[in-house]
Amino acid sequence: MLDPILSFAGLGLAFGFIVANIIGNKKTCVVSIIFFVIALVVHLAKHVQQLQTYYNQFLGNIPYLKLIGFGIIGLALIISLISYITAAKKKNEEAVVFRQAKLLENTNVLVYMSPNGRVLQISKKLNELLHNSQKELALKTLTINDEVVDHKKIDKNLFKYGKKTNEPMLFQFLLNNNLTINMKMVKKEVYLSRKLVGYILLDAMTSVDECNENMTNLKRSFYIYFDLMDEPVAFFDEDQKNYVASRNLMEFLRVEENQIPLDQMRQIMHPDDLPIFDGKKVETDKYSRIQYRLSTKTGYSWFEEGSGNFFGKNFTVLKKIKVEDGSNLTFGTYKAFVSQVEANIEAKKTFAIALLNLHSIPELSQTKGKEFANIALTKYFAKINNGVLKDQVQMYKIGAIEYALIIEGQEYFELLIRDFNNNVSEIMMQEIYVNKVLARVEAQVGMVLSKDISNPEARAMIKAAFDSLKEATDPEFLKDYSIYQPKEEISLDYSLQDLGIDFEKDDLKQFMEDVKK
Repeated sequence: MLDPILSFAGLGLAFGFIVANIIGNKKTCVVSIIFFVIALVVHLAKHVQQLQTYYNQFLGNIPYLKLIGFGIIGLALIISLISYITAAKKKNEEAVVFRQAKLLENTNVLVYMSPNGRVLQISKKLNELLHNSQKELALKTLTINDEVVDHKKIDKNLFKYGKKTNEPMLFQFLLNNNLTINMKMVKKEVYLSRKLVGYILLDAMTSVDECNENMTNLKRSFYIYFDLMDEPVAFFDEDQKNYVASRNLMEFLRVEENQIPLDQMRQIMHPDDLPIFDGKKVETDKYSRIQYRLSTKTGYSWFEEGSGNFFGKNFTVLKKIKVEDGSNLTFGTYKAFVSQVEANIEAKKTFAIALLNLHSIPELSQTKGKEFANIALTKYFAKINNGVLKDQVQMYKIGAIEYALIIEGQEYFELLIRDFNNNVSEIMMQEIYVNKVLARVEAQVGMVLSKDISNPEARAMIKAAFDSLKEATDPEFLKDYSIYQPKEEISLDYSLQDLGIDFEKDDLKQFMEDVKK
């Protein structure tokens, strides 16, 4: 028979060590838990009245059951105690590795390892290279001392690649965007009172002179590359806090030095854009972009600055926004527009023409600049192209501020008319933010449906669209849109005899007087 006091005490201690191990050491011992559960079940079966029948039926005839029960409880207690002590000792050794390594090498530690080579912790810098979530920055291949290794299992195999201590290893990281990053590492032992408590992998590029030389070479390479592009571009030097401009940009900005300090950038920047420039943030593992205007030899021009923090370093590049054609979307010519209308009519398609007069663009160009207006125009058409008309619209530039849309299907024509009537049309008006500045793009629209043209010719349909646009642009017309309505020819066959008129007998003069009355 199991003595209840001893069995309760043993079970309580075993359970206590199991819980303490989980809370204090973040470890569990499966064997101790199994023995504890077996002992607990036997104990409950013996001492809970409702379970005594099962106890007598299945366990009552086992010889030396009391001794077996105490043995199981004792094993559960001993194993849980050993597990707790072992895990606590290992945790303490790991803490010593971190503490001693940081005292020795400060922030140059890339990896902490236990005495048997198990990776305890990897620095953020190295972890970004090994496990970057962005597709273009993900690791393609890893080479260590000219040997290609399986980088997917590198966490488990770092120890074996550094076979000798205090000897630099060359790590070459090839990313998906074909950028290669070289890093020297060296493995060192960590001791406490002459006892080996672990290893660390250090960034071997700790020499100040070597780092400065490499950074100087990198900056020189940047400048030469940007200069060869023959484009108005620059990169930001984090050490000097200057923008390093290409020769093309120097000439465009009318500056004499390729080093442009932050104060000078603010002086040549449009005053309205200073809050945007001063409020910019460089985000980790993420591209961020802002746009602002700089004073150039042709007036204020728009520039885009892209930045991000990758592998612990800030990268910032400045370039002029290219807006020569007013949009990065594809627009057909007027000739292509006419040809497409002819092709649709010949194929007997049901389609609509919408002619747009973007009358707000000249004012935007005058008040905000041509580049600003063209950015707003790009966003305006991008929203149309990706909105309800997606895959159903073709766009053509037919004048300075006139554009034509060919819209497939009568249902989309009717959808646009519904939006016109409800004042929710994205063609009629869009409020667009360009770098936190609100731009209102408005259009006057003339529309015609192919079914409403009695004469199925491209010339007739296009003329009907232009007539509708002319009506929409008339200041006295009540709406900013006009929909072509087919005109029905009414032929009335009057009979003078039915009207009671006989010019031979009646006096025509008297008849006209009667009509006037």
